[in-house]
Amino acid sequence: MKYFLITIMLLVASAGLHASDDQAKSYEEMTLEELQAVNTKALDKSAKKAHKKALRDAKKAAKAAQKAERKRQKAAQRAERARQKAEKKRLAKLAKMKRKTQKRAQKKLNYINKVYNGTSIIKDDFEANIQIRGRDGSQYDSDIIYVLGNGGRIRYFLRSFYNPQSNNIVLQAYVTIKFSEVVNEAMLAEHHLTAAAYATQQGWWKKYSLAALRGGIGLEVKRIRSYTDNCAYYCAFYEDIAITLDLEAVQKAVYQQQDLAMKISSKYAPPLVLNIPHDYMVGYLLRLSETDSRLSHVSVDARTNINAIRAQTTD
Repeated sequence: MKYFLITIMLLVASAGLHASDDQAKSYEEMTLEELQAVNTKALDKSAKKAHKKALRDAKKAAKAAQKAERKRQKAAQRAERARQKAEKKRLAKLAKMKRKTQKRAQKKLNYINKVYNGTSIIKDDFEANIQIRGRDGSQYDSDIIYVLGNGGRIRYFLRSFYNPQSNNIVLQAYVTIKFSEVVNEAMLAEHHLTAAAYATQQGWWKKYSLAALRGGIGLEVKRIRSYTDNCAYYCAFYEDIAITLDLEAVQKAVYQQQDLAMKISSKYAPPLVLNIPHDYMVGYLLRLSETDSRLSHVSVDARTNINAIRAQTTD
């Protein structure tokens, strides 16, 4: 009997120790898994109630955490879709810019080739000089219209005269200035005047005789001729001039990838600014350099530029 009582006391003490261990951590501090693992049969009514409340709160918190995680995942998915969309848009924009760059470069290349193919090397056994005649170009803009009126236009081409014996070269911009005026046909018939003579009488001729590059570098201008078309009422009038250029100035403009701008002036008309495009000069110098091996150096920068343009059509 004595030993039985001792055994009972030990079991009670052991149960008390286990209960003490279970309560070492409050229900509020337990995880859901820990709460679910609690043997509620050994709990009294108050402990069961506290456990039940803690378990309910833990399940609610777990559910809220799952909901928050799903929300976070959805937000992450939306952010990833937005990132992919933005990246797709960025790549499309880059591709569009690349196509535009390639198209612009191809357009420049086509124009250079047109100038190159349209430039003629003219040799004559009875002439000391070889003429290199460039393709025709034109300029028609609001400034030209302001000075020359409706129908006003500038046509031009580069030409060179190269002497193989002396290795001397003369480069010119041959410029044709066109404007239009209404003529009095009755007066022409009465006084037996031509339209050109009538223009002289009316003081219409522009008589451009001065030219300069930027910086005030003067250029020699030679007036070639003044003439008109076979007109009946609205006549077109033309004045041709030749402006002597320094070959190095053209090469410098090509090197700097700039147009060659020159101001053409007259005492009888407002000034004009002629712009010979960079790409025109590139095509011209490429052809000019083929005239003689001693002129190969004139197209060094032009070749560099055209190679860079070709690279833009394939990048």
